[in-house]
Amino acid sequence: MRLLLVFFLAFLWTACCIEPCDCADECKKPYIFSFIVGPGDYSTEDIDTLEIRYKFEGNNYFDTSWFYLNTGKNQPVHPCSGNNQLVLDKNIPDENGKLVRVAIYKIFTAVDSFQIDGMDLIVTKSGEKCCRCIKTVRREFLLDSVKVVQTSLIPVPVSVAKKN
Repeated sequence: MRLLLVFFLAFLWTACCIEPCDCADECKKPYIFSFIVGPGDYSTEDIDTLEIRYKFEGNNYFDTSWFYLNTGKNQPVHPCSGNNQLVLDKNIPDENGKLVRVAIYKIFTAVDSFQIDGMDLIVTKSGEKCCRCIKTVRREFLLDSVKVVQTSLIPVPVSVAKKN
């Protein structure tokens, strides 16, 4: 009898969630960095391919590197990215596909590098049981030891200038 009750309650719970919830939340969480391109700053060749190293929270070593084809002749790899932009997420999958929090990103351009750490993401959701969408976002991080705080729902790109 209990088993039947559990199945009935599970059916009622999933019945209200049959329709997919289209919140368009995928571009509300990331951190976006916009490279300044022009005379005295980056050229498109400087930032065309970025090497990104990251370290998961609790690890003493950098887990891996990956290459990000950015602008000009290459299309951005993140759906929230525009030209001359880099989009990073606080949580990324590890080798087993489990989402893990990133502690530090080190980004290498062709001519310099910068570091992003202290990433803190606070998200508030609202809505009904079956459809809860992001209502507010607070992103906080350090870009080369300079604190940046964003409270906009859609991330505002943070400008990154070429180091001299």
